[in-house]
Amino acid sequence: MSTFYSGLKFLRLWYSIVALFWTGFLVVFSIEFLLFLFLDMTHMGEGDVGALKVAIGIGLLVSFPTFIFGVASALVLAGQFVSESWNGHLLLKQLSIGYIDLVLIDWFSFVIYIGAPVFTIAGCILAGVENWWEITILVWFTAVSIFYTLFSVHVVVYELKGNADVTRNYWKEKGRDLSHFPLLGRMIPLRQAHVYGGIRNSTYLVRGKMENSFRSGRESDQLNVAQQLSEREMISSGKTLYCHIVSLKIFQTLGMFQPLSEPKRLHTNDEVQDAVVFVTRHTWSMEAVYCRPSSSPYVAAVGDPQALTKRQIRSSIVCASVAELMYTIVVAAFFVWLGLTGWVLAICILLFSVSLIPSIRKNYLTMKILSKQLKDNQGDDADEGVFQVWESHRVTTPTKCFRWVLFAFEHFFLLVWPVVSLVFLGNVAILVIFVIVSMISLARSYLTAAVILEETGRMDLIDGKEGTPVNWVNKSRLNVIVTKITKSHNKTVWANFLTIFFLVFFALHILALGTTSTGGSNAGGKGEDFITYLPDYEYRGNGGNTIPYPTCTFGSDSVFRSGDEYTRRDLADYVFLTVIAYLDENVTQSHLDQWFDFEHQVYSPHKVFDNNDAVLRTREKLGSDSSVVYKAISFPTEEDKSSIIVTIRGSQTAWDFLTDAQLWTGAVLFQSLRFFLPFGQVWTPLFPWLIWGISYLESSSLSRISFYKETTRALQYLQQEEFNID
Repeated sequence: MSTFYSGLKFLRLWYSIVALFWTGFLVVFSIEFLLFLFLDMTHMGEGDVGALKVAIGIGLLVSFPTFIFGVASALVLAGQFVSESWNGHLLLKQLSIGYIDLVLIDWFSFVIYIGAPVFTIAGCILAGVENWWEITILVWFTAVSIFYTLFSVHVVVYELKGNADVTRNYWKEKGRDLSHFPLLGRMIPLRQAHVYGGIRNSTYLVRGKMENSFRSGRESDQLNVAQQLSEREMISSGKTLYCHIVSLKIFQTLGMFQPLSEPKRLHTNDEVQDAVVFVTRHTWSMEAVYCRPSSSPYVAAVGDPQALTKRQIRSSIVCASVAELMYTIVVAAFFVWLGLTGWVLAICILLFSVSLIPSIRKNYLTMKILSKQLKDNQGDDADEGVFQVWESHRVTTPTKCFRWVLFAFEHFFLLVWPVVSLVFLGNVAILVIFVIVSMISLARSYLTAAVILEETGRMDLIDGKEGTPVNWVNKSRLNVIVTKITKSHNKTVWANFLTIFFLVFFALHILALGTTSTGGSNAGGKGEDFITYLPDYEYRGNGGNTIPYPTCTFGSDSVFRSGDEYTRRDLADYVFLTVIAYLDENVTQSHLDQWFDFEHQVYSPHKVFDNNDAVLRTREKLGSDSSVVYKAISFPTEEDKSSIIVTIRGSQTAWDFLTDAQLWTGAVLFQSLRFFLPFGQVWTPLFPWLIWGISYLESSSLSRISFYKETTRALQYLQQEEFNID
């Protein structure tokens, strides 16, 4: 009988929604943190760029890989936290057996998700507090943040402990009983060989009994399938591009890499767990077959009555072909959107199409061989299957000395240099966050059981006598940690997601460096042909004394002098002046003359003109070097006085769009989170606090790109110093 009652489902759903909101906040925070780093890089490109600024900029740039890896891991934990909220914290309980009373976990969860908000609401209402809901969700969010932090710390601590146990037992089998520091001395070179070794990958199909699809015993140098089956139909085989590079003779001469006399077999996580997917006519799915990871083993049934049908095989081929065609069309459309034309567009599309050939060939050969095996197997044993085997061998490895050189390079470029750069910037908040993320990431990267498991293909290196309850519990814990946390496929998804944002921001940054970074009326200005005038057309206005604009108190009763007459300014004049802000300073005056029809008064003192000299003096006096652009347009009025209209340009250059992203991305992302999240409106009072908290990390830098502050100071200076207007 099921114990998952409706009331329990409602509570777990509410727990999950709250945890999902926290995960959404973490995603927004991660993207904003990327922007903050680019914001600091942007400031490195302002003013005189010396050697120190270049070094700091490079240090910030090389900090991104460490941050992306660390945040992707944190988001994996957040996703698991959401899943745990729905499942009743099974993982947390599993890791806590023998350490923490499991009853306390349920009580702690109850207090966080139910007790904290209920008692806060009751207390605020009894105390007569008006903003009781705002206070409640602040307390609630803080409580969930504490819960997530404790959950993450508990998982990471056990992960490191389990990794240390596996590593110690691995070396113990080799006759070396190591303590902590000697253990690191053995683990680091092994990890460097695992990461930087040259790999040769092979994919082939073999036919045999489906009962042989699992490995048995402790023989892990080869797949049991490959031992028992003879006919191999090779799909693809060869070294990776990186392997070809490190296999060059020059690297051997320099003592950096060396070939292995016997290739070292590496195992995937699926192989270690004996996880094999069976594809039959009843379990086949067109999308599932296409989206399956290339390294994931599977068995396709070719014996009756579970054999795949020819239609299913043909559909898989067509699906793969259509998908590759769709990729090509989408990429081609993207290139066209970027403005590529002619030969450049054709070459880019051709290069992308060529990159898809190996995938197309692999899918075609796989389905062709399956179709042949299906035809040859008609009437044979129903237990027959075709196995896809994906093997990876390390054929080149770094030398022992060079492994430590790589270790030093990693720490210098991914930790020391970024930290020193952040110290020079003086941004303590971001420095502390980066140090915490990088230290945890590096510890999990070097002391990881995944390396041992992939090197040996074994799960029996955990503590506890084989077959005992303790051993089974430890194996189960390690399996969950490695599968759902350390080697989670979601980590790759989150890393790619953040990398896309990084590439977009980096492209904006590169484009910005190619344009004028300082402001002025000539920065990114448009040319003479930016405005097209209609012949024989005159805008006469509405003939009234006010401009029909509900939020503007500046009426059309304002006048300027035209020779011996006074002319009213209409709404069209103000619209025109907003366009003037986008013009180059060399063509601004000619457009003013044409619009206000003063060509016959070129030498008249009563002329509407672009007072660029006053703007330059103002920027120099205020010490402004930002990318904000504004113009001061002088209008003659009664009694030979002048009035000034300051027109401010909107986003035009890459600097402007990068600044917009830094200012408004947080608000946009939180609004999107509220829109997509169930019951998202209940979190609305919390958003200003979250945006303020995130922005506080870069409050000094954000103040420098808050253009309204500079334009306000400029207007005050123009009013009081340049034109003596009260």
